[in-house]
Amino acid sequence: MNLSDIKTKSIGKNRYKIAIGIDYPNIEISLKNSGWPIPFDYEVIEKFAKQKGEIILSRIYGDWSYLRNSNMFLSQFDVELVDVPHVLVMGQRMKDT
Repeated sequence: MNLSDIKTKSIGKNRYKIAIGIDYPNIEISLKNSGWPIPFDYEVIEKFAKQKGEIILSRIYGDWSYLRNSNMFLSQFDVELVDVPHVLVMGQRMKDT
């Protein structure tokens, strides 16, 4: 099952203002572990959110110097790519920042 298969419940006349924030490195790890294609299809998330209301902010966070292929793919969507460089500890890149 994926988000495009989920039918949303009626929320009456309520329309929400929605902010989307995605920690891309953690999503990428989860996708790799589950066998899903990388980079993920942002349009599925966007479509699901638009069923609930108006998207007022959409950001994907990641260290784009290490995620160049994903950066190029994701830049085609109406989303702000926010660069969050990895922290170096003892010369090693941390997986989570």
